[in-house]
Amino acid sequence: MKVIERSFSDIFVGLEQSFYVNIDNKKLAQFLDLSGDINPLHTNKGYARSKGFEGVVVNGLLTSSFYATLVGSCIVGSNCLIQSINVKYVKMYELLHF
Repeated sequence: MKVIERSFSDIFVGLEQSFYVNIDNKKLAQFLDLSGDINPLHTNKGYARSKGFEGVVVNGLLTSSFYATLVGSCIVGSNCLIQSINVKYVKMYELLHF
């Protein structure tokens, strides 16, 4: 991915940018290892199924971690430093083959 560099004056309300991330078993396992999260909802498919999910639930913070990529690589570039975000998770993302 090439970093887009924009100045503050190039940013406007309504500016849109997107990119695609495939969250797979490897990314989830790396995130779990890095974060130290051992919640069985994220690590045990049988447990997740017993709670009504089809597969393990991907950590919301894993999905949120890509905001840094979106803002720092796709919208502003190296002039960016996220100081805060407000996130509401409205849908669970499940991995069926973890």
